[in-house]
Order: sequence, then structure tokens, then C-alpha cells
Amino acid sequence: MRWARAQGVPTIVSLHTCFETYFAYYGLGWVRRWVERYLARFYERNDYVLVPTVAILKEFSTAMPSRRVRLWSRGVDHGLFSPANRDDAWRAAQGYESSDDVILFFGRLVREKGHHLR
Repeated sequence: MRWARAQGVPTIVSLHTCFETYFAYYGLGWVRRWVERYLARFYERNDYVLVPTVAILKEFSTAMPSRRVRLWSRGVDHGLFSPANRDDAWRAAQGYESSDDVILFFGRLVREKGHHLR
């Protein structure tokens, strides 16, 4: 960031996860305030913050000027991955009935996501 500032280059950071929430899952909830303060200073030092969801966009926009927070699409083509493209023949070939719920999960299976609670 120092180099970018010296060169007049904007700094942009992307938020991928809410690290401050992790510590409670590991019995270290007391660390959260310290981490929140550190992360707030980190994000505030950047010219732009890219966030993954509208909910996080709203949260960040209350904490810092909204002009500096932008929604960053996660690369999912909503036209391609749309219920309008449902293919019942393909589903049947995979062993699913038309009425079956089929769930896809793509992510990290880690304790702090709370999967063990479901």
C-alpha cells in the first residue's frame, strides 16, 4: 500500500470472508473486537473495497463511505445457471425425480461455517 500511495496508484482490496466471526468457533471470542478494529483500519486505508454480497455491501456502506464500497460479482453466470434452464431429462438420467430437491454446495467445509449445526 505504501508503494501504491507513493506512485499515486489506487489500492483496492476484496473481502472474501468475515474473519472476525471465526474466533467464536474456536473458543477465542475475546479476540473478535481486536480483529474487527484491525480489519476496519485495514479496509479504511484502501481506496476501494470489493464485497461479495448485497448484505455485506450494505453493512460496509454504513461503516465507510458507500462510494468506496463496490459489489464484486462472484463469476456465476445467472443466465446459464438459471431455473429456466432446468432439464428434467438430464435430472432423470442422474437418478432424480422431477420433484426432487437437488442441492449443490461449492465452498470450504470448515467449522466456522456451522455446517455441523444443520
